[in-house]
Amino acid sequence: MPQPISAPSPDQVTDLVTPVVVRVAVTIGLLPAEPTPMGQLAIGLGIDDSVLRRLVRFLAVRGILAVDANGVVSSTDLGRRISDRTGSYAARLDWSGAAGRMDRSFVDDCLAPVLGRRRRPDPWAVFDDDPVLSGSFDTLMTARAAEWADELVDDPLWGRLGSIADLGGGRGHPPLPPPASLAAPERRTRRTPRSGSSRPGCSCSSAEANARTTTCKRWPRRSACRWKNAGA
Repeated sequence: MPQPISAPSPDQVTDLVTPVVVRVAVTIGLLPAEPTPMGQLAIGLGIDDSVLRRLVRFLAVRGILAVDANGVVSSTDLGRRISDRTGSYAARLDWSGAAGRMDRSFVDDCLAPVLGRRRRPDPWAVFDDDPVLSGSFDTLMTARAAEWADELVDDPLWGRLGSIADLGGGRGHPPLPPPASLAAPERRTRRTPRSGSSRPGCSCSSAEANARTTTCKRWPRRSACRWKNAGA
């Protein structure tokens, strides 16, 4: 059986306030890129000064923000990491997009194991009907893929793959050197649709993929093939 890294306290495994406050901070842009006076931060965000002070104190105690004697607020290393829009943390924590929709569905569907069904509509259908949510989901998937792409390509098994399946959605993954075997015309890349979706998967040939395809020809809204020739 898997063993926990350390024995967590009851508060660590049951606290819901901290995760929600962190998501609020990222969503409203509370974690400043540069040190900012408290009053100026409140005006810039358009929120009540007293509410801001309570949020800042809460986040400062948890090592996400720092406040000096003059009331200047700055993000700590942890705060900068989770609010960096070039990484995946901000996309995962911003409740104005797909991540927020998915987070809230966990709460709304807490009785699903008892009921045997979800209480909310099919999330993929909701995303397909909302271009903003759909776009934010694609952004989230692209950001997450960038985190594991290098490790995947460096793995010795990468060059031995005969086919690639892009599971789920998103805009495809960052351009990666394809396995050598992918150049063979009989090899194909395929894309499996999201769970519960009626949309068939993409089956673009490897020739299409190696032709620097950046958008799936069959389903342009969901790019699946972004494999580029390593020598080109």
